[in-house]
Amino acid sequence: MQITQESIHNRFHWARPVDLVIDDSDEGFFSDVMPWSFNQAQLNLIHAMLEEVEAWYLLRNKPIEVVIVEIKEVQGHVFVEKICGVPEVDDIFEKHRAIYLGEQ
Repeated sequence: MQITQESIHNRFHWARPVDLVIDDSDEGFFSDVMPWSFNQAQLNLIHAMLEEVEAWYLLRNKPIEVVIVEIKEVQGHVFVEKICGVPEVDDIFEKHRAIYLGEQ
């Protein structure tokens, strides 16, 4: 199965990027996903990273408390702008960034 932006958003609903501007309704944040231009290796990395983040929360029976603001390419690598606050989960994001850059 080829991984796509759509398949990632369908699999990891919690990871859909949100606009940090609060809308006027009772919904709070809203999603306005920009199209990605990642290659297949980058999409595989994003999928694996989100799988690992989700597994971390599920193993601890905790709700997933990560807000993805944007996933984009910066200087040739995948950059995830997020709000998390859990050092172990931040480490997962950093680990996958380092893997992509060949640092691990």
